[in-house]
Amino acid sequence: MIDMNIIIKRGRKNGIQFCKFSHDAVEYDVEHLWMLSNIITGAECCESYRGIFESSQRGAVKQVILCAFKYGHVERSFNFPLIDFEHDNVETIQVLVKGRVKQVKNWIVSVDWEEILEFSV
Repeated sequence: MIDMNIIIKRGRKNGIQFCKFSHDAVEYDVEHLWMLSNIITGAECCESYRGIFESSQRGAVKQVILCAFKYGHVERSFNFPLIDFEHDNVETIQVLVKGRVKQVKNWIVSVDWEEILEFSV
């Protein structure tokens, strides 16, 4: 597996909080995080518009978020632990994003299979 460098730049400017994501010197705004998710996982985002970068509202009641992906003609949903990209510490974000990527990639590997049955009667 090839490591991909993801940069999350967050802060406050002129009193407005921001959170920006980039990979390979390309910056993605929140509305286009699905593209970055597709590049990293190799699967398309379905109902979850941001894929592995789907985040939570601060103080959310649920501690998981449902994210759907499509690989070829197969779809699967994952219950990912919530991430607050604007407030969680770096280690928490890193561990949770890596876990999300691993789950999706492990699923992709399990989707395709082939076997040959040969016998005489």
